[in-house]
Amino acid sequence: MRYWRISLVNPPLDEGTEKCIDMGHWLPLNLMSLSSYLVQNNYKGQIQILDQQVAGEQEMIRSLREFKPDLVGISPNMNSYHKTLEIAGMMKNAGADIVLGGAYATRLASNILKNREFIDYVIAHDGEKSLLGLAEGTGLEEIKNLVFRKAGIIIENGTEHHHAASHGEIDYSLFIDLEKYFENYRKSLNPGQYKKPVTLMTHRGCVWREKSGGCVFCSRIEPFARFDPAHEIWARLGALKEEHGIDSFIDVGDDFTGDVAWFKRLHSFRPSELKDIGIRFMYSRVNNLSLENIGILKDLNTTEICLGFESGDPRILRNSRKGHHPEQQIQTARNLSSKGINIIAAFMVGLPGESRESLDSTLKQASRILEFSNVSELIISMTTPLPGSRSFEMLMERDEGFRRKYEDADVLDIPEIQGEWIGKFCETDYGAVLEYADRMRNLSPKAFVEF
Repeated sequence: MRYWRISLVNPPLDEGTEKCIDMGHWLPLNLMSLSSYLVQNNYKGQIQILDQQVAGEQEMIRSLREFKPDLVGISPNMNSYHKTLEIAGMMKNAGADIVLGGAYATRLASNILKNREFIDYVIAHDGEKSLLGLAEGTGLEEIKNLVFRKAGIIIENGTEHHHAASHGEIDYSLFIDLEKYFENYRKSLNPGQYKKPVTLMTHRGCVWREKSGGCVFCSRIEPFARFDPAHEIWARLGALKEEHGIDSFIDVGDDFTGDVAWFKRLHSFRPSELKDIGIRFMYSRVNNLSLENIGILKDLNTTEICLGFESGDPRILRNSRKGHHPEQQIQTARNLSSKGINIIAAFMVGLPGESRESLDSTLKQASRILEFSNVSELIISMTTPLPGSRSFEMLMERDEGFRRKYEDADVLDIPEIQGEWIGKFCETDYGAVLEYADRMRNLSPKAFVEF
């Protein structure tokens, strides 16, 4: 064994970052999947999970110090990377080795190891088998997906993907207090009819990205979409209902209806004893929501769908590779309204070719969408080119100064990147984009800006 005490951490958000309005009740499936895989494969050491949704920063630090891990695994995102570095430095000084994983670390793996001596490893892409090998003492060069240093040289081992969404069953009873997440859900802004939704991973990856290259701003790391077998998902839900009394699930995948054949199998495989289980929340694309599929979602007791409308201008939608038209947005909202399924309508400003005219079209489209009574939230975000997205590649190709600054960087200056993008790929300025984001937010008390 190389490591006997492992702490797995979803870190606190960086200073000045606003919490997502749904934060607090989405289970840390990333950490739960890693810990479950270790236990199921006879790891003999001790494991701790610390999640910022239920643990404050000081509580987290205290728990880390008391546990005295010899390996700390942290899963940062762009809004928690500074806190990740603080925790990593502190725990390195306490004698632990540090490994980062997740989408942000995957995209910037070699840059992280170039710039941060106190970080020992990055696991890129799927991490279950890699973490097990690291913990048990497998030779570093034999561990797929591992990025590490050898004699000062950064070594990137070959990539290996498993071919299902869930690499082994996730144990919801290990290392977390499920009731804390249920309690946070009941205190959330819009709990609705359900009381105990559990976060579920039915699939990973986006079918649209696999087929088309994806939306211009997408930085997902999955190279292909993976869906778990329908009968396994219902067996999982049945066990969770029996053991924890769940009444619904929140699906965290990119597009629940992306593989229509799988979606229809899921519906047909539902056991009669689970007909009361609902879908509390899911993501979908406008393209896939035919009347037939909406009817299936209604029969699956779906209460809320997040839809990426992005723009009300057809030219901007084409530029962004969204694959739908503004009138489809209206018709889809109307069809979902007729079935009583709520919509979180997501719009994005600052897309390629954005102008005052297109921003005005998006403002008007958001107003039209809000006329439907089933719109529970309006989310407005600004285009943020992140590593791995086509938009980031476009910036790197266009601007030599930008490329020099960021080709080896692991810290991203988000406002600067947004400004650079708008200056080079939009037909208006940063101030106008901010103005329209604010005007959209003022359309409704149900509107929120997330940058």
